[in-house]
Amino acid sequence: MKIKNILSAIFSHGVRWEFVERNPVCGQGGTPGHRGASTGVRQSNRISITRVILPPDVVRQTLEQLPLREATMVLIDAVTALRASELIALKWRNVGWDTGTLRSEFAFVEGELKDTKSRNNALPLARPVLNVLRLWRQHTPYRSDEDWIFASPHYHGKTPYTYQILFRRHIRPVIERVSTLKSSKQAPIGWHTLRRSLV
Repeated sequence: MKIKNILSAIFSHGVRWEFVERNPVCGQGGTPGHRGASTGVRQSNRISITRVILPPDVVRQTLEQLPLREATMVLIDAVTALRASELIALKWRNVGWDTGTLRSEFAFVEGELKDTKSRNNALPLARPVLNVLRLWRQHTPYRSDEDWIFASPHYHGKTPYTYQILFRRHIRPVIERVSTLKSSKQAPIGWHTLRRSLV
């Protein structure tokens, strides 16, 4: 459905600028440069994917069974609702230890830093969450202010971890074990699941 919406928007601009006569996705057209009435196939915006939301107890059990690295990532993601690309783009300088806040500045997408989509960049962090971050900072070799919080040792800390692989290999199996849920195309369990569960 997202692809259809994107294509429809592209063709709508094409109609507006008279590159094409009509939008084949939704049938918009008519007089040159005007979108006109819809005469195409109607598209439903109804989402066929079931959004999985984890109960707080499942999140707690997952955190208890994960190693420190993954537990820290899951905790931060669950309490801030950051996108995974924004989570791994965090650096230690983004943590306000005195103010109890976390500042999200960028998203790390396909190896590039991009502007974050989040509107509120200063996120409050409870003291127990800050304590977990302090513990992780003691364990990671990349702990200077300009280091990524989740820097990958495979690339000598120059890039963050690949969050999709971490979730698929280490986090999702634990969630499925403690909750008896199974990820599927209709009900996927991913980083978005954590964003929706506690916030």
